[in-house]
Amino acid sequence: MLFVEFDFVDMFCYICSMKKTGLIGLGVISKYIIYGLKYSKLLELKAFADIDEKTKEKIKDHKGNFYYDYIEMIRKEKLDYVIIATPPQTHYEIIKKCLNEGVNVIVEKPGVLDLKEWNELVELAKSKSLIFEVMYHWQNGAEVKQFIADYDLSKIKRIKIISNDPYSEDGRTAIADRVGLGGSWIDSGINILSLLKMFLPFKEYKILKVSNVLCENSKIPIASDIKLTIDDVIVDIEIDWRNRINQKTTEVDFIDKKVILNHTMQKIICDNHEKCCSKIERLKTHYRNYFVKFNENIDLEASRKVHEILLRVRDIYEKNQKVYYFNN
Repeated sequence: MLFVEFDFVDMFCYICSMKKTGLIGLGVISKYIIYGLKYSKLLELKAFADIDEKTKEKIKDHKGNFYYDYIEMIRKEKLDYVIIATPPQTHYEIIKKCLNEGVNVIVEKPGVLDLKEWNELVELAKSKSLIFEVMYHWQNGAEVKQFIADYDLSKIKRIKIISNDPYSEDGRTAIADRVGLGGSWIDSGINILSLLKMFLPFKEYKILKVSNVLCENSKIPIASDIKLTIDDVIVDIEIDWRNRINQKTTEVDFIDKKVILNHTMQKIICDNHEKCCSKIERLKTHYRNYFVKFNENIDLEASRKVHEILLRVRDIYEKNQKVYYFNN
Protein backbone atom coordinates (compact mmCIF):
# COMPACT_ATOMS: atom_id res chain seq x y z
CA MET A 1 0.00 0.00 0.00
CA LEU A 2 1.29 3.46 -0.91
CA PHE A 3 1.10 6.08 1.81
CA VAL A 4 1.29 9.75 0.84
CA GLU A 5 2.38 12.17 3.51
CA PHE A 6 0.00 15.13 3.66
CA ASP A 7 0.97 18.27 5.53
CA PHE A 8 -2.23 19.64 7.04
CA VAL A 9 -0.35 22.61 8.46
CA ASP A 10 0.77 23.66 4.96
CA MET A 11 -2.74 23.20 3.63
CA PHE A 12 -4.20 25.26 6.48
CA CYS A 13 -1.68 28.04 5.86
CA TYR A 14 -2.47 28.01 2.14
CA ILE A 15 -6.21 28.30 2.75
CA CYS A 16 -5.72 31.07 5.30
CA SER A 17 -3.45 32.99 2.95
CA MET A 18 -6.17 33.35 0.31
CA LYS A 19 -7.63 36.84 0.14
CA LYS A 20 -11.40 37.13 0.22
CA THR A 21 -12.44 38.95 -2.95
CA GLY A 22 -15.63 40.53 -4.25
CA LEU A 23 -16.50 41.46 -7.84
CA ILE A 24 -18.31 44.77 -8.43
CA GLY A 25 -20.07 44.86 -11.80
CA LEU A 26 -21.38 41.90 -13.75
CA GLY A 27 -21.22 43.26 -17.28
CA VAL A 28 -19.71 41.80 -20.44
CA ILE A 29 -16.20 41.29 -19.09
CA SER A 30 -17.20 39.76 -15.75
CA LYS A 31 -17.28 36.18 -17.04
CA TYR A 32 -13.62 36.42 -18.01
CA ILE A 33 -12.67 37.85 -14.62
CA ILE A 34 -14.54 35.01 -12.91
CA TYR A 35 -12.77 32.51 -15.17
CA GLY A 36 -9.34 34.02 -14.53
CA LEU A 37 -9.79 34.09 -10.76
CA LYS A 38 -10.04 30.30 -10.73
CA TYR A 39 -6.29 30.25 -11.44
CA SER A 40 -5.27 32.68 -8.72
CA LYS A 41 -3.23 31.40 -5.80
CA LEU A 42 -3.94 34.57 -3.86
CA LEU A 43 -7.50 35.77 -4.54
CA GLU A 44 -10.63 33.77 -3.71
CA LEU A 45 -13.91 35.03 -5.15
CA LYS A 46 -16.52 35.16 -2.40
CA ALA A 47 -19.24 37.62 -3.47
CA PHE A 48 -20.73 39.70 -6.29
CA ALA A 49 -22.36 43.12 -6.50
CA ASP A 50 -24.37 44.80 -9.24
CA ILE A 51 -27.23 47.29 -9.32
CA ASP A 52 -29.07 45.23 -11.99
CA GLU A 53 -31.02 42.26 -10.61
CA LYS A 54 -30.94 40.54 -14.01
CA THR A 55 -27.19 39.99 -13.68
CA LYS A 56 -27.78 37.45 -10.89
CA GLU A 57 -28.46 34.94 -13.66
CA LYS A 58 -24.80 35.19 -14.73
CA ILE A 59 -23.55 33.81 -11.40
CA LYS A 60 -26.11 31.06 -10.81
CA ASP A 61 -23.41 28.41 -11.27
CA HIS A 62 -20.88 30.15 -9.03
CA LYS A 63 -20.52 30.11 -5.27
CA GLY A 64 -20.88 33.46 -3.57
CA ASN A 65 -23.54 35.85 -2.32
CA PHE A 66 -25.08 38.56 -4.50
CA TYR A 67 -25.50 42.16 -3.33
CA TYR A 68 -27.00 45.30 -4.81
CA ASP A 69 -24.85 47.47 -2.54
CA TYR A 70 -21.10 46.90 -2.83
CA ILE A 71 -20.42 48.61 0.52
CA GLU A 72 -22.77 46.15 2.20
CA MET A 73 -20.91 43.35 0.40
CA ILE A 74 -17.54 44.58 1.67
CA ARG A 75 -18.72 44.84 5.26
CA LYS A 76 -20.76 41.63 5.49
CA GLU A 77 -18.21 39.48 3.68
CA LYS A 78 -15.21 41.12 5.43
CA LEU A 79 -13.41 41.33 2.09
CA ASP A 80 -9.69 41.82 1.54
CA TYR A 81 -10.02 42.80 -2.14
CA VAL A 82 -12.57 44.09 -4.59
CA ILE A 83 -12.33 43.90 -8.37
CA ILE A 84 -14.18 46.74 -10.09
CA ALA A 85 -15.63 46.04 -13.55
CA THR A 86 -18.08 48.90 -13.94
CA PRO A 87 -18.11 51.65 -16.64
CA PRO A 88 -15.02 53.93 -16.54
CA GLN A 89 -16.92 57.04 -15.45
CA THR A 90 -17.94 55.27 -12.21
CA HIS A 91 -14.45 54.11 -11.22
CA TYR A 92 -13.23 57.09 -9.21
CA GLU A 93 -16.17 57.17 -6.79
CA ILE A 94 -16.22 53.40 -6.29
CA ILE A 95 -12.44 53.12 -5.85
CA LYS A 96 -12.40 55.94 -3.29
CA LYS A 97 -15.23 54.43 -1.26
CA CYS A 98 -13.64 50.97 -1.31
CA LEU A 99 -10.25 52.28 -0.21
CA ASN A 100 -11.93 54.18 2.60
CA GLU A 101 -13.53 50.89 3.65
CA GLY A 102 -10.00 49.49 4.04
CA VAL A 103 -10.19 47.17 1.02
CA ASN A 104 -7.52 46.59 -1.64
CA VAL A 105 -8.68 47.52 -5.15
CA ILE A 106 -8.12 46.03 -8.60
CA VAL A 107 -9.96 47.97 -11.29
CA GLU A 108 -10.58 47.34 -14.98
CA LYS A 109 -8.84 49.74 -17.35
CA PRO A 110 -8.88 52.71 -17.46
CA GLY A 111 -8.56 53.28 -13.74
CA VAL A 112 -9.72 56.89 -13.86
CA LEU A 113 -10.53 59.58 -16.41
CA ASP A 114 -8.68 62.43 -14.67
CA LEU A 115 -5.03 62.56 -13.59
CA LYS A 116 -5.91 64.58 -10.48
CA GLU A 117 -8.19 61.74 -9.44
CA TRP A 118 -5.36 59.28 -10.12
CA ASN A 119 -2.99 61.18 -7.84
CA GLU A 120 -5.62 61.44 -5.12
CA LEU A 121 -6.38 57.72 -5.17
CA VAL A 122 -2.70 56.75 -5.16
CA GLU A 123 -2.09 58.93 -2.09
CA LEU A 124 -5.21 57.54 -0.39
CA ALA A 125 -4.09 53.95 -1.02
CA LYS A 126 -0.59 54.71 0.28
CA SER A 127 -1.94 56.38 3.41
CA LYS A 128 -3.92 53.26 4.22
CA SER A 129 -1.23 50.77 3.11
CA LEU A 130 -3.62 49.37 0.51
CA ILE A 131 -3.17 48.21 -3.07
CA PHE A 132 -4.61 50.21 -5.96
CA GLU A 133 -4.04 48.29 -9.19
CA VAL A 134 -5.31 48.74 -12.75
CA MET A 135 -5.85 45.56 -14.74
CA TYR A 136 -4.67 45.70 -18.39
CA HIS A 137 -5.60 42.49 -20.15
CA TRP A 138 -3.70 42.95 -23.47
CA GLN A 139 -0.40 42.77 -21.62
CA ASN A 140 -1.17 39.18 -20.72
CA GLY A 141 -1.65 37.75 -24.18
CA ALA A 142 0.27 34.54 -24.85
CA GLU A 143 1.65 36.05 -28.06
CA VAL A 144 2.86 39.13 -26.15
CA LYS A 145 4.73 37.02 -23.62
CA GLN A 146 6.33 34.96 -26.41
CA PHE A 147 7.27 38.05 -28.43
CA ILE A 148 9.07 39.62 -25.48
CA ALA A 149 10.96 36.39 -24.89
CA ASP A 150 11.99 35.93 -28.54
CA TYR A 151 13.04 39.41 -29.72
CA ASP A 152 15.46 42.19 -28.79
CA LEU A 153 13.08 45.06 -28.06
CA SER A 154 15.88 47.63 -28.06
CA LYS A 155 16.02 47.30 -31.86
CA ILE A 156 12.41 48.35 -32.48
CA LYS A 157 12.11 51.23 -34.96
CA ARG A 158 8.40 51.50 -35.69
CA ILE A 159 5.15 50.05 -34.36
CA LYS A 160 1.72 50.04 -35.95
CA ILE A 161 -1.30 48.81 -34.02
CA ILE A 162 -4.70 48.19 -35.62
CA SER A 163 -7.67 47.46 -33.37
CA ASN A 164 -11.16 46.70 -34.70
CA ASP A 165 -14.20 46.09 -32.53
CA PRO A 166 -17.77 45.49 -33.81
CA TYR A 167 -19.33 48.30 -31.79
CA SER A 168 -21.16 50.10 -34.60
CA GLU A 169 -23.81 48.48 -36.75
CA ASP A 170 -24.35 51.33 -39.21
CA GLY A 171 -20.89 52.90 -39.36
CA ARG A 172 -22.25 56.20 -38.00
CA THR A 173 -23.30 55.52 -34.42
CA ALA A 174 -22.05 53.41 -31.51
CA ILE A 175 -24.15 50.49 -30.29
CA ALA A 176 -26.13 51.78 -27.30
CA ASP A 177 -24.63 49.45 -24.70
CA ARG A 178 -21.09 50.36 -25.81
CA VAL A 179 -21.46 54.12 -25.37
CA GLY A 180 -20.52 53.75 -21.69
CA LEU A 181 -17.05 52.57 -22.75
CA GLY A 182 -16.20 56.19 -23.53
CA GLY A 183 -15.36 55.78 -27.20
CA SER A 184 -12.77 54.08 -29.36
CA TRP A 185 -9.76 55.89 -27.91
CA ILE A 186 -10.58 55.57 -24.21
CA ASP A 187 -11.66 51.93 -24.53
CA SER A 188 -8.90 50.60 -26.80
CA GLY A 189 -6.24 53.28 -26.36
CA ILE A 190 -5.62 52.26 -22.76
CA ASN A 191 -5.01 48.64 -23.76
CA ILE A 192 -2.75 49.67 -26.64
CA LEU A 193 -0.68 52.00 -24.47
CA SER A 194 -0.33 49.36 -21.76
CA LEU A 195 0.89 46.96 -24.44
CA LEU A 196 3.41 49.52 -25.72
CA LYS A 197 4.65 49.96 -22.15
CA MET A 198 5.76 46.31 -22.26
CA PHE A 199 7.96 47.09 -25.28
CA LEU A 200 9.25 50.61 -24.58
CA PRO A 201 10.49 52.43 -21.45
CA PHE A 202 8.26 55.53 -22.01
CA LYS A 203 10.98 58.00 -21.02
CA GLU A 204 9.64 60.58 -23.45
CA TYR A 205 6.87 60.91 -25.98
CA LYS A 206 5.44 63.27 -28.53
CA ILE A 207 1.84 63.37 -29.72
CA LEU A 208 1.98 64.06 -33.45
CA LYS A 209 -1.55 63.46 -34.72
CA VAL A 210 -5.01 63.04 -33.23
CA SER A 211 -7.99 62.40 -35.49
CA ASN A 212 -11.39 60.91 -34.69
CA VAL A 213 -14.69 60.04 -36.33
CA LEU A 214 -17.49 60.81 -33.88
CA CYS A 215 -20.74 58.97 -33.22
CA GLU A 216 -23.60 61.03 -34.66
CA ASN A 217 -25.67 60.56 -31.49
CA SER A 218 -23.36 60.42 -28.48
CA LYS A 219 -20.44 62.32 -30.06
CA ILE A 220 -17.92 59.85 -28.63
CA PRO A 221 -15.20 58.66 -31.05
CA ILE A 222 -16.05 55.52 -33.02
CA ALA A 223 -12.76 55.58 -34.94
CA SER A 224 -9.40 57.02 -33.88
CA ASP A 225 -6.17 57.67 -35.78
CA ILE A 226 -3.29 58.56 -33.46
CA LYS A 227 0.39 59.04 -34.21
CA LEU A 228 3.08 59.29 -31.54
CA THR A 229 6.77 58.96 -31.01
CA ILE A 230 7.73 57.12 -27.86
CA ASP A 231 11.44 56.93 -27.02
CA ASP A 232 12.22 57.79 -30.68
CA VAL A 233 10.05 54.92 -31.92
CA ILE A 234 7.30 55.93 -34.36
CA VAL A 235 3.92 54.58 -33.23
CA ASP A 236 0.82 54.55 -35.45
CA ILE A 237 -2.49 53.58 -33.86
CA GLU A 238 -5.70 52.90 -35.79
CA ILE A 239 -8.84 52.03 -33.86
CA ASP A 240 -12.18 51.44 -35.57
CA TRP A 241 -15.58 50.34 -34.34
CA ARG A 242 -17.22 50.55 -37.79
CA ASN A 243 -15.91 47.45 -39.57
CA ARG A 244 -18.09 44.91 -37.74
CA ILE A 245 -15.11 42.72 -36.92
CA ASN A 246 -13.05 41.89 -33.85
CA GLN A 247 -9.50 41.93 -35.15
CA LYS A 248 -6.35 43.23 -33.51
CA THR A 249 -2.77 43.24 -34.80
CA THR A 250 0.56 44.83 -33.95
CA GLU A 251 3.20 45.26 -36.64
CA VAL A 252 6.72 45.77 -35.28
CA ASP A 253 9.52 46.94 -37.55
CA PHE A 254 12.98 46.07 -36.30
CA ILE A 255 16.25 47.14 -37.90
CA ASP A 256 16.35 43.95 -39.94
CA LYS A 257 12.87 42.39 -39.88
CA LYS A 258 9.12 42.87 -39.49
CA VAL A 259 7.18 40.90 -36.91
CA ILE A 260 3.38 40.76 -36.78
CA LEU A 261 1.50 39.91 -33.61
CA ASN A 262 -1.96 38.67 -34.50
CA HIS A 263 -3.60 39.22 -31.13
CA THR A 264 -6.94 37.84 -32.29
CA MET A 265 -5.44 34.49 -33.29
CA GLN A 266 -2.67 34.65 -30.65
CA LYS A 267 0.00 34.14 -33.29
CA ILE A 268 3.41 35.63 -34.12
CA ILE A 269 4.31 35.91 -37.81
CA CYS A 270 7.83 36.56 -39.07
CA ASP A 271 9.42 35.70 -42.44
CA ASN A 272 6.23 33.84 -43.45
CA HIS A 273 6.52 31.57 -40.42
CA GLU A 274 3.67 31.44 -37.90
CA LYS A 275 3.96 30.54 -34.23
CA CYS A 276 0.69 29.77 -32.47
CA CYS A 277 1.03 30.74 -28.81
CA SER A 278 -2.30 29.58 -27.35
CA LYS A 279 -5.43 27.76 -28.41
CA ILE A 280 -7.45 28.91 -25.42
CA GLU A 281 -9.95 31.71 -26.10
CA ARG A 282 -8.09 35.03 -26.24
CA LEU A 283 -9.75 36.84 -23.34
CA LYS A 284 -9.68 33.73 -21.18
CA THR A 285 -5.93 33.56 -21.78
CA HIS A 286 -5.53 37.23 -20.84
CA TYR A 287 -7.40 37.04 -17.55
CA ARG A 288 -6.00 33.66 -16.56
CA ASN A 289 -2.46 34.93 -17.10
CA TYR A 290 -3.18 38.14 -15.20
CA PHE A 291 -4.44 36.39 -12.10
CA VAL A 292 -1.77 33.68 -12.22
CA LYS A 293 0.97 36.30 -12.02
CA PHE A 294 -0.75 38.77 -9.68
CA ASN A 295 1.31 38.85 -6.49
CA GLU A 296 0.59 42.31 -5.03
CA ASN A 297 3.71 43.87 -6.58
CA ILE A 298 2.34 46.99 -8.27
CA ASP A 299 4.09 49.38 -10.68
CA LEU A 300 2.13 52.58 -10.13
CA GLU A 301 4.56 54.76 -12.07
CA ALA A 302 4.18 52.70 -15.24
CA SER A 303 0.42 52.75 -14.82
CA ARG A 304 0.38 56.50 -14.33
CA LYS A 305 2.36 57.06 -17.53
CA VAL A 306 -0.11 54.97 -19.51
CA HIS A 307 -3.00 57.05 -18.15
CA GLU A 308 -1.12 60.29 -18.73
CA ILE A 309 -0.74 59.69 -22.46
CA LEU A 310 -4.28 58.31 -22.76
CA LEU A 311 -5.85 61.36 -21.16
CA ARG A 312 -3.67 63.94 -22.89
CA VAL A 313 -4.65 62.53 -26.27
CA ARG A 314 -8.27 62.72 -25.12
CA ASP A 315 -7.79 66.33 -24.04
CA ILE A 316 -6.55 67.22 -27.52
CA TYR A 317 -9.78 66.13 -29.20
CA GLU A 318 -12.20 67.04 -26.39
CA LYS A 319 -10.75 70.44 -25.47
CA ASN A 320 -9.41 71.40 -28.90
CA GLN A 321 -5.90 71.61 -27.52
CA LYS A 322 -2.92 71.64 -29.81
CA VAL A 323 -0.75 68.57 -30.31
CA TYR A 324 2.14 68.91 -27.92
CA TYR A 325 5.28 67.35 -26.52
CA PHE A 326 6.00 65.90 -23.07
CA ASN A 327 9.02 64.23 -21.56
CA ASN A 328 10.64 63.40 -18.25
